[in-house]
Amino acid sequence: MENMGELFLAAMGAPVMARQERLDLDRYRMEREVLMTFLPNKGQTDVPLLPVLELLTRVLDYERRNGMSPGFGSILENARAGLFPPTSALGRVAILPDVLGYEQGLQAVFQHALQRGCETILCLGDLAGVLDHGETEKICTFIREADLHAVGGVRDQAVIGQLSSPNQIFLETLPSLLAMGEMVFAPISPVREQVVPILNVRQAARALAELPARLIFVGHVYRPLIFREVKGEVGLMPCDVGVSLPLEPHVRYVIGCGSVGQGVRPHPCYTLWDSVNQTLEFCEVPVTGARPDYPERRAMIDAMDLDLRRYDDMEE
Repeated sequence: MENMGELFLAAMGAPVMARQERLDLDRYRMEREVLMTFLPNKGQTDVPLLPVLELLTRVLDYERRNGMSPGFGSILENARAGLFPPTSALGRVAILPDVLGYEQGLQAVFQHALQRGCETILCLGDLAGVLDHGETEKICTFIREADLHAVGGVRDQAVIGQLSSPNQIFLETLPSLLAMGEMVFAPISPVREQVVPILNVRQAARALAELPARLIFVGHVYRPLIFREVKGEVGLMPCDVGVSLPLEPHVRYVIGCGSVGQGVRPHPCYTLWDSVNQTLEFCEVPVTGARPDYPERRAMIDAMDLDLRRYDDMEE
């Protein structure tokens, strides 16, 4: 083999799976062996970044869905040690959380992210609305045709069987977790068996203990939110929209990404991560007309008191 890229393609053996496709047990074992091939090869610059990350995503997703200990947490450690090209290769990353059936809002933040020079755009869970499946159809079609990255949320599973065949398959095969180098994206807490939003220091600490990633981006908090871990201590970090926040390179973070659909902010809000300059910004995009307002979700959001410290005393 002339380079690691050729070795990777040869090791794949069977035809390459689509990015969104889930693994069965045999395929999981095969792809796990392929990934093992690369663990000793730190510092290689010719490893094909996106195919390897897609393999890693599917393996992590299989382990998560089947209640297995995440055996490839070490890959994320190796990523920071040089197995993959640095995260800066991804440029500016836009994370669009909790679309919640708001197609107009999705279009607005997508265009805003393009104008801000984002090279990577990812939709972070709960794409589907509560009542209007027509909007969900438009949203799924748009994401598929734009070839955006996406992670599936709990709400998305609830509408399967009520959409057209292409969009039903799309939602069924979305991963529940996505890894890109030192970053992990989850529609809610990435902690196994903890299907609750990350709203306090204790929940953030559990997420950081579960996944050895530097940046964990989560949805389902419906507001901008940052927790950081410094020398083993996790705390809440002040943040606001429209402010570029420098993140320290050797500090780990859990980031609540806002909400495109119904949320605390009056307009759609998404997260912009500049991996080159190591800065984070919450972007609020004004949209004409009201966002969909679902009473049950509004009650849930209202229950998430803005003083998040009160959640430290809650049972998880």
